[in-house]
Amino acid sequence: MHSKHSNGRYLLIALAGVTFATSLPAWSEEPHSSGDDAASQAVGDDYLLQLDCDPDDVTPPEIDHERMCSDEKSTTYSGYIDPRRESDNGTDLNQGIDSFTLIFTEPVFDVGNTSGGWPYGVLTTASFSVTETGGREPPNVVDVSVDLEDPTIVFVEFDRIIRLQEWTTVIADLEDACGNRIPTEGSLGPGVDETDRVDVGFLPGEVNQDGRFNPLDVTRFRQFVNGVREPPCLGFLPFIDINRNGSVNPLDLTALRHLAFRPGPCTPPGGCLYLKMNHDQP
Repeated sequence: MHSKHSNGRYLLIALAGVTFATSLPAWSEEPHSSGDDAASQAVGDDYLLQLDCDPDDVTPPEIDHERMCSDEKSTTYSGYIDPRRESDNGTDLNQGIDSFTLIFTEPVFDVGNTSGGWPYGVLTTASFSVTETGGREPPNVVDVSVDLEDPTIVFVEFDRIIRLQEWTTVIADLEDACGNRIPTEGSLGPGVDETDRVDVGFLPGEVNQDGRFNPLDVTRFRQFVNGVREPPCLGFLPFIDINRNGSVNPLDLTALRHLAFRPGPCTPPGGCLYLKMNHDQP
């Protein structure tokens, strides 16, 4: 769960299966009359959010792809292929993305959001589904939490790392405080941002984001390190922190070379070099 301070005021916090309201969320413009029952609703691991509806608001929420590309709290964006290593020991698949940070244009709630009791709405795992290219079982959403400083930021956690050489898509089906439901457009293909979903791939070594690992990725790695070129989104770390230690140093180039030529979970015995994504972005 993500619980963060905001000028000394808190959102509702889930603890030991019960959600407690400590005070009014910082983003509410006006106090709401609620009563203790609504404010301390027991909802297991679900999260109750303060509702604040302008009755004239008919604009539905959407995923804010521009902010997902640039916000300092963002960890992925639609179309991103994670190029970092998949193993810290060369044998086990034990590194990779196991959660998405989604950013919406406004706070969002489960459809039928007043189940927590007015003026609170619930956001749960029921609002998110996952698909995966290749036809195998996708990861399951096991937890959803909200950034307490910015309730438009939602953390969606999976039960496993996303699959190598495939695209994992998280689809949101939810609404805003006024009951405006997020529009669905389906999968529109590579390079198109959709209102309700985010596609993320996983291919170790794939620094230049063209869907395959080849010598051009080593060239792009050097360009990023030397500041000759800039990544398309998120800053440098998600593209050149190959060993996933939170910093960039010569060990990342070593890790990239190991991906290219040494066996590991992503590969037949010869390294990841010349592997490619199994499918186009959905």
